[in-house]
Amino acid sequence: MFLRMVERLGRARKDERGFTLIELLVVVVILGIVAVVLIPRVLGRTDEARDNAAKSDVRAMKSVLETYYSDNGALPDASNIGAVMQANGVKWGTDGVKDPWGKKGYGYQKISDTSYKIASKGKDGTANTDDDIYAADDVSPTKGKCGFTSATSVSDNSTW
Repeated sequence: MFLRMVERLGRARKDERGFTLIELLVVVVILGIVAVVLIPRVLGRTDEARDNAAKSDVRAMKSVLETYYSDNGALPDASNIGAVMQANGVKWGTDGVKDPWGKKGYGYQKISDTSYKIASKGKDGTANTDDDIYAADDVSPTKGKCGFTSATSVSDNSTW
């Protein structure tokens, strides 16, 4: 009985076949085609993700400023923006908040007691270009020229 089982297993193994070289090559080619099609789409999304991250950062800073304004009746000066942001969970200081591109910090400009701008220089690291991410008292976070003449405060204490 044991011998019959061994014989059956031996015959079953002879009938089994693995993948041929051609089948394996076809699978590798298909995977290569899928990779060529998908990789550019995935890599193209990194700039969009960074734009969205910068918009989210600016939105959080805008919220802090609006709360500060409603509590105090005026916006913080450039000299104390760091303390206001720090007190509300936004790291603004020497090590400050870096934009998603790691270029610079975010700039803050107080225009009046009721008007301000917050901006990132965007991908190119240059202010007042089409890739800036900014918000103002009357503008939701958006992409475009921020219109800074010069930021009076920058989150990493660098120059704007």
